[in-house]
Amino acid sequence: LLFKTRPIIDIKIKIKSDELKNINSTRKGCLADPTNHNYTCFSFQSCFSIIGKLKKADNFNVNYHIMEVKKHVSRIWFKDELHVDKRSSMQTKTVTVSGSSKQYCQDETAYIKEGITDILSPIKLRVNYTLEENRYHSPILNKTSVKTFEATFQKECGDDDICESNLVLEVTTNLQKSPDGVYKVDKVDEDFILQAQVKNLNEPAYEAKLFVVHPSALSYIALKTEKNDLVNVKCSVTNETLVACDLGNPFHGKQSILLNLRFEVIKTTKEQKLDLRVFVNSTSRELSKTTSQTLVAILQKIAEFHISGKGTSNLFYGGKIVGESAMKYLEDIGARVTHKYQIDNNGQWDLPDIKVTVRWPIQVSPGPDAGSRPGKWLLYLESVPVISGPGVTGYCEVLDRSKVNELNLTLAKQIDESDNLTRHDSLTETNKSATVHSRRKRDVNYVVPTQITERGGKKRKIVVMDCDDGTAKCVEIMCSIKDLRKDNTAYVDIKSRIWNSTLVEDYSKVDWVTIRSKIEIEITDKTFNISGKSVPQSSIETTAYPEIVLTEGVNWWIIGGAILAGLLLLILLIVILYKCG
Repeated sequence: LLFKTRPIIDIKIKIKSDELKNINSTRKGCLADPTNHNYTCFSFQSCFSIIGKLKKADNFNVNYHIMEVKKHVSRIWFKDELHVDKRSSMQTKTVTVSGSSKQYCQDETAYIKEGITDILSPIKLRVNYTLEENRYHSPILNKTSVKTFEATFQKECGDDDICESNLVLEVTTNLQKSPDGVYKVDKVDEDFILQAQVKNLNEPAYEAKLFVVHPSALSYIALKTEKNDLVNVKCSVTNETLVACDLGNPFHGKQSILLNLRFEVIKTTKEQKLDLRVFVNSTSRELSKTTSQTLVAILQKIAEFHISGKGTSNLFYGGKIVGESAMKYLEDIGARVTHKYQIDNNGQWDLPDIKVTVRWPIQVSPGPDAGSRPGKWLLYLESVPVISGPGVTGYCEVLDRSKVNELNLTLAKQIDESDNLTRHDSLTETNKSATVHSRRKRDVNYVVPTQITERGGKKRKIVVMDCDDGTAKCVEIMCSIKDLRKDNTAYVDIKSRIWNSTLVEDYSKVDWVTIRSKIEIEITDKTFNISGKSVPQSSIETTAYPEIVLTEGVNWWIIGGAILAGLLLLILLIVILYKCG
């Protein structure tokens, strides 16, 4: 019976280097690679020796494995002679051992990755040696051979190598402050500038950053800087409500910096209160209690707008009375009447949604006690009104849709008819329009009473047909205008026909008839305040005059002929008398 024993060995590890302490991250290259101008590096040797008795003929392999102990992300990569393009934070090699009296060393060069900001905490490395084979005559490793060591960066942190910063933050803005201590934003095109001053009253602050948490009503534009100022400070958008600024790595002690961060106000926001939180931090131990500050600004959205209008005026009515059933074309009704309302946004803010209400005098009032009975036609709607204007979108609808071209008439000829528009800027107060019901009969005898006014030194009989006075029966037109930008204009175009027969039948003996439509607008976004300069209501007038009709009698050519004959007879009589002496 033969017993064979295997030698038991230990592996002693030793790290040799002059570059594992005070690595200067700003200096490129290292002893092992002095000509490298792109990366900071450091080199070292990982050496081991065998402790234990080995037979002279015993050769065996040892596996060598080195790796970075990652903190969060890898900060280095090792040079690989066999694979030049390989950039790994670990390395594996095989070493052949031929005796216990020698020391075996592996040369390593580690490169700092580009963009690494953590130059405060050390880079930890772990080396591990294991036996490759486990044959019957090979040695046995007494215990796992592992060694952890670290590479440290150059710091200005005192004898204890612990950096203690004292960051002091002060925040203000370019906005004016109200007596109650609140900042106010009253112009959409005014830059919102956040001014943050950061001071470090103690040791360097590594990976120093400033963060701004802002509402979605603000959008970060850029860092406002003077020429050649703050060239090393970079701010970036982390997400739609967070901006992060790198203050320096390190942000040195006794240093102060002033940042002006530009924001713009989102024009469509419905937020009224803007809460901002600003804070600074670093990877150094912080001593300060003033690293965070909040700022509140109130968004004062003031809507300022003006309504005016132009309408067809100075019309004439006359001729024969034609019944509704005889109408074949729109031209048979009467002349075209157009009312064009103009809405100007004169304020500092875009108006996202405007509600427009027009009260349209579609019929003459059927009388004070008529109830739901319809009146005679007045301004017959040709089509649904439309919204227009540069870059303006919107739509209109008539609440009683049946009142839009109720008789389904068409144009006899597709020609452009003159609108004959006269501007109106009058301001009126409107009430809710009466409910419009479908018409069952037209034989209405009610006539709007005349009024007496004076013009040109003469008393005139006039008739006014108005929704508010109850002298006209009106239909409501509701419009919605989207995104009326500042300094822009929207138009509401209403096309109709004046019902000639109604005026000829009932109002041929007055001096003129005045017909009014009314408009009122409302800003549906309740975060807006309405300026006292705004004009939210207006009206447009159309004036129509009866044509002058000659009284029937003897034809004028008969009268003219008789006068001419008399003159000839007179001349003849004078000649005869002259001849007779």
